[in-house]
Amino acid sequence: MKNKNVIVTLTIIISLLCLYFLSFTFIAQKKQNEAVEFATEKDGTINLDKKQEFLDSIYDKPVYNLFGMKYTYKEVKENELALGLDLQGGMHVTLEVSPVEILKGLAGTNAKDPKFQEALKIAGERYKGGKDDYTALFFEAYKEVAPDQNLSHIFANTANSGRITSKSSDSEVKKVINTEVDDAIDRSFEILRNRIDKFGVIQPNIQRIQGTGRIQVELPGVENPQRVRNLLQGAAQLEFLEVYHMPEVIPYLNQVNEYLLAKEKDAKAKHAAEKAPTSEAAKNLLTEGDTTATAKADTAGVADTTAQAKTDTTQKASAIYSLLRSGYSLRYEVKDTAKINRIFSDPKVQAMIPSNMRFIWEQKPYKDEQGGTTLELVPVKKGRTSLTGDVITDARADVSSNAKSYEISMSMNAEGARKWKNITREASSDPKNKRRVAIVLDDNVISAPVVQVEIPNGQSSITGDFTMEEARDLASKLKAGKLPAPVRIAEETIVGPSLGKEAIDSGLKSMLAGMIIVILFMVLYYSNAGLVADIALLFNLLFIVGVMANLGAVLTLPGIAGILLSIAIAVDANVLINERVKEDLNEGKSLDTALNSGYSNAFSAIIDSNVTTLIKGFVLLYFGTSLILGFAVTLIIGIFCSFFTSVLITRVIFNMRKKGTWSFSNKFSNNLFKTTTFDFIGKRKVYYAISGLIIVAGIISLSMKGFNLGVDFKGGRTFIVQFEKPVSTEDVKKNLNDVFGSTPEVKTYGSNNKLKITTRFLVDDESDDAPIKAEQTLNDGLSKISDNKAQVLSASKIGPTIADDIKTSAILSLGVAIVLMFLYILIRFKKWQFAFGTMVSLFHVVLVVLALFSLLDGVVPFSLEIDQTFVAAILTVIGYSINDSVVVFDRIREFLAIHRGDKTQSQVINNALNDTLSRTIITGMSTIFVIIILFIFGGESIKGFSFAMLIGVLIGTYSSLCIGSPILVDFASWEDKKEPAKETTHVS
Repeated sequence: MKNKNVIVTLTIIISLLCLYFLSFTFIAQKKQNEAVEFATEKDGTINLDKKQEFLDSIYDKPVYNLFGMKYTYKEVKENELALGLDLQGGMHVTLEVSPVEILKGLAGTNAKDPKFQEALKIAGERYKGGKDDYTALFFEAYKEVAPDQNLSHIFANTANSGRITSKSSDSEVKKVINTEVDDAIDRSFEILRNRIDKFGVIQPNIQRIQGTGRIQVELPGVENPQRVRNLLQGAAQLEFLEVYHMPEVIPYLNQVNEYLLAKEKDAKAKHAAEKAPTSEAAKNLLTEGDTTATAKADTAGVADTTAQAKTDTTQKASAIYSLLRSGYSLRYEVKDTAKINRIFSDPKVQAMIPSNMRFIWEQKPYKDEQGGTTLELVPVKKGRTSLTGDVITDARADVSSNAKSYEISMSMNAEGARKWKNITREASSDPKNKRRVAIVLDDNVISAPVVQVEIPNGQSSITGDFTMEEARDLASKLKAGKLPAPVRIAEETIVGPSLGKEAIDSGLKSMLAGMIIVILFMVLYYSNAGLVADIALLFNLLFIVGVMANLGAVLTLPGIAGILLSIAIAVDANVLINERVKEDLNEGKSLDTALNSGYSNAFSAIIDSNVTTLIKGFVLLYFGTSLILGFAVTLIIGIFCSFFTSVLITRVIFNMRKKGTWSFSNKFSNNLFKTTTFDFIGKRKVYYAISGLIIVAGIISLSMKGFNLGVDFKGGRTFIVQFEKPVSTEDVKKNLNDVFGSTPEVKTYGSNNKLKITTRFLVDDESDDAPIKAEQTLNDGLSKISDNKAQVLSASKIGPTIADDIKTSAILSLGVAIVLMFLYILIRFKKWQFAFGTMVSLFHVVLVVLALFSLLDGVVPFSLEIDQTFVAAILTVIGYSINDSVVVFDRIREFLAIHRGDKTQSQVINNALNDTLSRTIITGMSTIFVIIILFIFGGESIKGFSFAMLIGVLIGTYSSLCIGSPILVDFASWEDKKEPAKETTHVS
């Protein structure tokens, strides 16, 4: 085999890299276990505060030493494999930035215009219906209510001077408004990201949904949803605060230093008298920080800036001095900021600091001369100014006067100009010691320039060594107070930690059981050649998880389903290869020849099936949201990994052993399915009739009861509730009807003491207290069930606009996937009949699955909702059906080329279908084994997904053999259908 050494080297390198990236996950879990051990009380309960105290103590300390490379706990957590909210609990929120207030701000005093107000109202009503974006709807509505007026009538004012005039055309006004709305969304995104970074959550995820005014936020492990809501929806606060000179601060820092040294001395004395801690990490907790270290030389520089600094900091220093990285300001390394924060949060330290003094971290880190990344802790005067960001009328990036860098030009309104004049006069009053003014956004110092002169007219320039990008970013942040863009929660999901742990257990069980079943099946059917496929599967699993850890991808429960599907696809590739090799061996060819021929003949079918699956994966990645993205990511990664392991690694392993030592079948499997002579083509009308009856029955069922749409397609609130004892769904429904005012949907969720409750109660209420009120009302209704305490495990809310977008995305994803697959098949097989047969097969699969979902809904003991996971299942089934069709059509094409002219097309296709039946059934069986495991162990949240997959794979296999292939005969040209010129021996 060519390039064998390259493949071996790549395999070793990729394996080592995957193990390296996964090692962070193992270390993080080890430290979590140590924290639990440290926090476990004598009665067995876990003290959560003590656990957090332990983790805080090691947060910025090395906990992992890999060949001399040391990683802190923070770095370990940042590099571990991230788990989705469904696996570890937390909160998922989709925020919608409302442009209404932006439009009002741009309109200025004209915002009270009746026609303007009416246009806003009409646009709001249409927007709730899920049509277009709000600004486009507003433009349309304003034209309806004021057909004789241009938009400039409203928006030409002093606030928009220089951009919109009374002569501006509607297109020019629209351009300015759209730019302002986009800028406001970008500013909101930056503000939210900064707030989340300060929230203290490990591995948060925030992203803007392109083409919309929405921002998605995922916060793993949060346990206070209301705090998150307040954090995300609070208005941005921009302040201008005077900065203290260091000589004014040092006396108080010296007091803090003395207190910390005394505290450390007491801790050491106590530690010496007590028994040593059981672990190194616990020991670090008691002796936190190298507080006995000699202060660095630059610390003395800080102390010497004031005559009041009596403490000899050059001999003994606490962390507040020993960690300093500058002699002229309070600058610390980023990794030390958590320790400094803990010092200043000490109530006794806070009592030593004057009430009008605050310490705020700057936002932008700097590289110091020693190569460290540092942040300045800026001491500001609290309460000395009432100047806030709403006085700013404009801020823009300009080229500086020296034309070598950029500066920010800032304009204020009359009130702001008057206050700014007083602030700048006081800050610049001492020519030898001019004061800085900190520009603070949401408790982050975004800039702290020195005030050179009094600024009387509100027109200021902030200079510095800014790049164009930095200047634009700062201007954007300064404008955050000018045009507030309120955000509302359009979608919200809260997953409790207990439900997350349950999902992890079920996910791991399904993955482990699925792997074991497939491994045993392959060895049982293919002997030691099956063992080679199993080795490739193990490499495949390692590569998938390792690559996910490397890319920072999030593992979700649907993601685990994607991994299992990738395993099934890898098995399919090995089955194709093994079946081809087995055929050649049965014909008497040598092992070497059979291997070469088998890999060569199977290659095109493997490529086709992988490409069509990738098409499906990328469509899901583009159109999917939330958990479906996890499925798409793992599926795409799995396709690339499975191709490398199934095709390349197996070939290397086969070539490593001597000829004649490989067996591709056992006694029972050697000639299994080889003597089949099913007449698929002759009985095609029977198959058409069976499928037609099922589809008609499904249509009748749908016309009578419709689709059972999930909450993500219709909007509403969903709660997962667990009771102490089994409970009647009718009792719960009745009690909740009394408090909600309408009958909710109540279904058993896995066990008979766990329920899924769906309601539209307060779904249109966008107030901050709506989620609290909804949950309180739910608890009021549940409390009426006597002697059966209930606990809400998770809660979610999807607004009507989000639900409409999800439905649109689902339809588009299905349509785009089918069109792309049709085009690919058409290009690959060069005959429209093949592409048409594939499309008929696909539509047949979708229609039959939909029909069965409708017919079986209410019959099976679990929910059969049409939701996002169902769409993912349908796309996956489509992909599987395509894979099956591609393999079958590939064999048909091969047989047509060999037997053209000596057999009818019906005979050739029948022979091809029987010839490939072994592969079809073996692949189907291995895939079904995996899906059954997923169905049993995968958890209630993907029960509908796995059931759709199960019936979809069965129908897909049936469809490729009994529907798609016969279509080739029915739509073949006359030349393909005509009888052969002479009789030939039947080939089976």
